[in-house]
Amino acid sequence: MSLTGAHHLFGGVSETGIDKFLDVFFTARPHLLAYGTSLFATNPNLVTPIDTSSLPGFLLGLQALIRFEIPKVDITPPDSSTELLPPGNDQFTVYTTVVIDFLCGTPKESRTGDRGAHLIELKLQVAVLCAPRVVNSAPGSGSIGISLVEVSVEGIQPVALEQIVECILTALLTWALGQVTIPFNVFTLDGVSLTLQQGPVAQDDQIEVFGDIT
Repeated sequence: MSLTGAHHLFGGVSETGIDKFLDVFFTARPHLLAYGTSLFATNPNLVTPIDTSSLPGFLLGLQALIRFEIPKVDITPPDSSTELLPPGNDQFTVYTTVVIDFLCGTPKESRTGDRGAHLIELKLQVAVLCAPRVVNSAPGSGSIGISLVEVSVEGIQPVALEQIVECILTALLTWALGQVTIPFNVFTLDGVSLTLQQGPVAQDDQIEVFGDIT
């Protein structure tokens, strides 16, 4: 059987290609990887604001910034069986580092005997198990997106705290990765319009699609 099977066209984007795409995508949209309260989110183009206005008054002074590094991908088969959340069949894993800055205390001048405001920084390794999905199947102008399957954070104890952090990061990463779409024309030559017939499939260290030329 030919590489394209029963279809006219086979297209694939390698891990390196996806990494380059994510680098360009998130460099142009840094606010998708940074979320902060009012003290940190002074520029919404750089940091997505977290609204704390509905919190009780005594909590309104809490300030935090959550930043993700530009992620890298490992498309099945996994590079290592010991890695965090290795990808399975038709899956890929997104790896990133999250840095959480938390301002403890008040930014105002400290009172006698008060420690005042001090910044606490927590850095964690995060693995996000994902699967490719079709966002738009329109011939020529369609696109492929990312479905989040599972999030795992390394090195947090106890388990309950790990689950809380994973829950928060899952919500943020579901939103951030949900904005990432790869247009069909990434898989084809200029001037070729792809009608998707099969895929996207994550295998052989790449994202693959099969289709017909229209």
